[in-house]
Formats: sequence, C-alpha cells, structure tokens
Amino acid sequence: MSIMGAAAGLPGPGADWAQTDPNRVDYIRNKPDVEAVRTLAQEGKTLAGRALPKAGGIMTGPIDMGGNRVRGLGTPTDAGDGATKAYVDGKRFLATVSLPAASWAGNGAAYTQTVAAPGMLETDTPHYGVVYSGTAEEKGLQKDGFALVDDLDTGAGSVTFTCFEEAPEVDLTIQLEVNR
Repeated sequence: MSIMGAAAGLPGPGADWAQTDPNRVDYIRNKPDVEAVRTLAQEGKTLAGRALPKAGGIMTGPIDMGGNRVRGLGTPTDAGDGATKAYVDGKRFLATVSLPAASWAGNGAAYTQTVAAPGMLETDTPHYGVVYSGTAEEKGLQKDGFALVDDLDTGAGSVTFTCFEEAPEVDLTIQLEVNR
C-alpha cells in the first residue's frame, strides 16, 4: 500500500512538506486530499502550485489550525493584523477603587466623589461594577448603594463618580476595566 504519491502517479513528498518521514505518525495527518492529488495528476499538475510559500504569498481561503497555535506574530500596525495575547492583554487596564460612604460631597441635587486611579486616562471610558464583600446582608446593602451611582468621569489618574439623587450610605469597592 502506498500512502500517497505513487498511488496517485505523483512522486512522494519532498523537502518542502511539513513532515517527510512516512514512519512518523503525523505524516499521515499532513498528507493532501488523495482525490485532489488524483485530479491534479490527471490534469498533469502537481501539488507544488497549491503549496503556501515559505515567505510572502496570498491566502485565498480559510486555514484550519487543528487546535495548533500561531506563533511569532509581530506588533500589529493595521486594523486587520493578528495580535498576540500579550499585546491584547496590554490594552486592558484594571483598577479597584474605594468609595467611602462619608466621602460623598453634594447638596441634594447631585453627590460626587473623586478618587485616585493611577494609570487612568482622561479619554478612558471604563466599565465598572461593585466588588461585593462581607455577609449576604452586607452585600445586599452594597448592591443597593451601587444602584445609586449614576455616572462617572475620568481624569488623568482619577475618576469622579456622581449620584444624581442620593448618596450611598455604605462603603463601596468599585472595579474599573478599560479596553484601550
């Protein structure tokens, strides 16, 4: 039995194939579609014209990586460039801030509290949520207090929270997340 090549009337794989040793288990996995090879042979063609060059070239269809990783990506510069996990993770900013109940300033129309958030940019638009702690009853109070926080504005290294009608009467811990 021939794995490929001779059965299709084509020479066996050459040095440009990912795996050229038929005794290796992954050789069979990397073989081309036998019917495609036969069709090419009938047309007097080889697989060489269908191979992806080692440098350059343009893909015209999807690539199934079969669960394997893509490595060695450069820093993306265009919108369609691939990005590494490290690059994407570096675009995420997280901060946790405390909003003490006694620190709200206001007069009944609005209450504000500005807290330090080192690394925050004025142009950031964070998602934010309460970080619960304590007993179930304390968490319920934190949930009710967080419901009173209506808005936030970012500054360079700071965040100002606003409550339009009523200030929370419980200390809150808020987590901020920005994807830059």
